[in-house]
Amino acid sequence: MSVGIAFLRQRADGTWEGDYTSVGRGTFSEFQDLIFSLPGSPYFLTFREDEYDVELDKGPPPYPAQVTPDLAKDLENWMRYTGSRLAETLRQVPPDQIESYARPLKSLVEQRLAEGYAVIVSY
Repeated sequence: MSVGIAFLRQRADGTWEGDYTSVGRGTFSEFQDLIFSLPGSPYFLTFREDEYDVELDKGPPPYPAQVTPDLAKDLENWMRYTGSRLAETLRQVPPDQIESYARPLKSLVEQRLAEGYAVIVSY
């Protein structure tokens, strides 16, 4: 079983782009435990699968994406209030605070947040 993770951001022209990856539940659980231990109660948007689509077959990433207006508003708010803080907080977590198998996921999320992407998790 795996957990799907979508990364979405709005382009300058108002359209959306994104990427998608999946990780094992054990890896995600380790990463999620780290997230829950951080100050400020960061969270990821979840259970929004019907509100976006990332066109993975449309060339190299970032891929074109469609986002519903409601999700677009929530993504903007998430980035403003959670995503920016989460990116900074994750950068301060020493490598030995998370199991080695979850470090690549932590690095990927840090990178995507730094690039302006919001994160949606599909369990």
